[in-house]
Amino acid sequence: MKINQVKFGAIMTYVSYALSVLLGLISTPMLQRHLGESEFGVYQLVLPVVSMLTVLTFGLGSVYTRYYSIYKTENDTDKMAKLNGLFIVMYSIIGAVAIAIGFGLAAMFESIFPNVTAEYVPLAKTLLRLMAINMGLSFPVYVFTSHIVVNEAYVFQKTVAALKMVLNPTLTMVLVVLGFRSVAVTVLAIALTVGVGIADIVYCFRRLKMPIAFGRMPNGFFKEILVFTSFVFLSNLVGELDWNSDRVILGMFAGSAAADAEVEVGLYSNPAQINIYFMSLATMLTNVFVPRAHRLIASKRPDSEVSDLFIKVGRWQYMMMITILIGFIAVGEGFMRYYTVYDPHRSYLIALLLMIPTIIPSVQNLGIEIQQAKNKHRFRAIAYAVVAVANIALSIPLAIRWGGVGAALGTAITTFVGKGLLMNWYYRRHIGLDIGRFWKEIGRITLAMGLPLAAAIAVAVFADTSTVGRFVLWGIPVVLVELVCLWFLAMTKADREQVAGPLLRRLKR
Repeated sequence: MKINQVKFGAIMTYVSYALSVLLGLISTPMLQRHLGESEFGVYQLVLPVVSMLTVLTFGLGSVYTRYYSIYKTENDTDKMAKLNGLFIVMYSIIGAVAIAIGFGLAAMFESIFPNVTAEYVPLAKTLLRLMAINMGLSFPVYVFTSHIVVNEAYVFQKTVAALKMVLNPTLTMVLVVLGFRSVAVTVLAIALTVGVGIADIVYCFRRLKMPIAFGRMPNGFFKEILVFTSFVFLSNLVGELDWNSDRVILGMFAGSAAADAEVEVGLYSNPAQINIYFMSLATMLTNVFVPRAHRLIASKRPDSEVSDLFIKVGRWQYMMMITILIGFIAVGEGFMRYYTVYDPHRSYLIALLLMIPTIIPSVQNLGIEIQQAKNKHRFRAIAYAVVAVANIALSIPLAIRWGGVGAALGTAITTFVGKGLLMNWYYRRHIGLDIGRFWKEIGRITLAMGLPLAAAIAVAVFADTSTVGRFVLWGIPVVLVELVCLWFLAMTKADREQVAGPLLRRLKR
């Protein structure tokens, strides 16, 4: 039976997300407890430093997909082969540059991160070199992965990705239980990168018959690349700063006020990961509606129809996110006692500071696709760059004063102002979205969830959730109140039909 590649890809996206969350919630606490606060903090400090090297791709992945799709439509095998050859060369050079930069940063580590405990500096240098090698090896593989995706071979691509997602935390847990440390965990990551790369290369040549040639591209090709990638590069750079700047700031400036720098980095990393899981819920739902948004705009439908879709998706995203946030407000500190070896109260505060303002851009992330479809995404790229710089400028003094909590506070303020207020003004003024109606719907849902929110705050302030039994004892009533209010007050009749309709129709068969 022939498998629907697109449907399989969509299903595997959700399966992979569920697996990543589940395995992350299990493996992360285990890794922390075996490595200890300081070594885990060093590991988490080096990760974002190396991750920032991904900006060296300059958005070339989008370029490859665009031009390969064009040449494939034209059935121009010669240009497809030359494009593959060109990108293999470019990504190999980028990989070599990434490794060189990583080794250079390792040599200057003490100057960049003076507050890291001297005992852990040699470990940090070793990890930085190993992670740079891993990053450098992964760059040439991007070409083959992109080739698989552009040919819509989702069964292979998603299966391999899911397998790596399972193997990485599973084998990590095995290593730490056997007594291995962070260096072994990093070597494991390199081995998985090489293994996945070999699998992708073999699949491209054997199954997809990937053509490769080395020769001149058409005149003006590189100029087109430069124009096309400029704002993609800016967006990628801003994205990396958004994800990683706080941990780097803590590594550079924290230490004198609250604790050693590596401990503050470790403290911040756990709630930051919770926030990533939180935001991913909204992103997955957005991906389902991206094609519809592009079709509406391509067919020149009225802005009111685009707004209807924007509001519909945003409402569902908000109902999911507010439900999880309220539950976390109630028992999040108790959860952090299990999830982290660091101060659970400070970890809880950091998580709330990151999660609450994140809701605004998360429930409006379909707007990003709408901007791109209307070719009005330049403002967002520039605005987010300003927000990233403002975040760094504000977070440095706050991190010096309050460590991880201060860095999270700086991120919360700039996220609310830049990604919330500023972008909502732009959506209303220049994109044509009905932001007033959007917030009326969000306000109605918020009022409907007022009772469980009040209950959650009461539990957080007065209840003891320090043990598993008490965590469950207080968590279950809050969840039940949430579900009742969500179903009868927050959801409309049409919402309830969308949720229950398919199930009832199946039961009637």
